[in-house]
Amino acid sequence: MVAFTALAAATILAIAADAHVSPWHPSMFGFDYPNQSNYPYKTPGPSPNYNNNRPVTPIRLEAHKGEDFWLGNGLRDYPPAPGQFLELKAGGNTFLEVSCNRAWTSYRHPGLTERLPWHACTEEYPLHTVNWFNKEPDNSKLGGVALAIAYTSDEKNVKSSDFTVVSVQYRAVWERVVTFPMPSGMPECPPEGCLCTWNWMHTALNTRNPPPPPGKPDGEGYGFEIFNNLMRCKVVGATNNNNKVGAGQNPVECSKDSSKCVKGPKKPIITWMTSGNTVNMDNNVNYGWPVYNRGYGFSNGAQQEAIVPK
Repeated sequence: MVAFTALAAATILAIAADAHVSPWHPSMFGFDYPNQSNYPYKTPGPSPNYNNNRPVTPIRLEAHKGEDFWLGNGLRDYPPAPGQFLELKAGGNTFLEVSCNRAWTSYRHPGLTERLPWHACTEEYPLHTVNWFNKEPDNSKLGGVALAIAYTSDEKNVKSSDFTVVSVQYRAVWERVVTFPMPSGMPECPPEGCLCTWNWMHTALNTRNPPPPPGKPDGEGYGFEIFNNLMRCKVVGATNNNNKVGAGQNPVECSKDSSKCVKGPKKPIITWMTSGNTVNMDNNVNYGWPVYNRGYGFSNGAQQEAIVPK
């Protein structure tokens, strides 16, 4: 077991050093990529891929795909095992682990005994921030993350326009375990469940030392990236079926004039794609692109204004 642990850890370090970040939960599409999920695992069945970093791969500008591809980071053909759902606790908190690799989460191989990292990754660079581990982070230099929900279980036909943001966490991505306060009064999902997305935009803020490679946006290494991970979910807790999650509107930039901020339900931020965009951006912009904070009208925590009477 010791030999296995050392070998596995070395392999993971080699793979994840240049990785990005995604959530990790048995309800997510691609949880066992390239296998079809069989969690909780049964015999006979596919071997679990504990050393999995495919879901962290973003959709980039150069891919320039439409929403039929980018929604769910291109993993809609790798659904979770039946009966696996992320529980959104209406009026409470929902917790998700985020990391560069599944092997650095509680869903790692049971033979690994090393202490789990406190941060989402072991280096700052994959987190797309100019913050450093040895200092208290400046949340304004984190991109923020949003959870959004669509009241359908049909992953093949769901569109970006079906999703509404219900929770935002300014302090992300930074820690491995992320807390998402959820609005109260959310309606229950249909028996087959809902679909949720974890949404993160690559940010480029200020100047790193050492500077980024030539031709790269100021901040870290790459630009024009969308992280959009799909999960099956259901609503529990302080539910109210007399309400609905309102249809989201496109968010707008309002950092200099709060009166321009969109009030009420909002869609996740999607841009740079050939279709399904909710925010239009100049592809040559290196600064000020969308993030999940007040600059685009998103409050921190539960998006209570997304819940409206039927």
